[in-house]
Amino acid sequence: MDDTMLLNIEYLRGKADVTYEEAAALLEANDGSVIKVLMVLEQQDRLYTQRPEEDTKEKTEDWQDETREAGEKAKSFVKRIAASRLIVEKDSADGKKTIVNLGMPIAVGAAVLAPYLAMVSVIAGACTGCSIRVDDSINKSDD
Repeated sequence: MDDTMLLNIEYLRGKADVTYEEAAALLEANDGSVIKVLMVLEQQDRLYTQRPEEDTKEKTEDWQDETREAGEKAKSFVKRIAASRLIVEKDSADGKKTIVNLGMPIAVGAAVLAPYLAMVSVIAGACTGCSIRVDDSINKSDD
């Protein structure tokens, strides 16, 4: 087997679903003509419609686009959370009095680190007539 035959076999394997043995036999049966072998494989519907490396490249590009899009959504979400504030207010004779005004990242961090304390705080606030709200007016002005 010479180098040309090996190159032809490799070419056929890249174009069709054939083994080395099948490619060699097809080339021998068709006087070494790659075109004739491709026509036979096409009749048998064994040619790749798209070469595997092209398919992989498209999938990689699709995956990169999806990853980029997910990253942008996550970045937007984090910015919205970072700009939000958790405000606890109590009605008083001279209007609403702010008791707590925390950045949302700090409030979420505290709730994660001390969930029982967060639950007790919410219950105590509800029992004492406090209102809890999330202020994201900064975010609304950006939209």
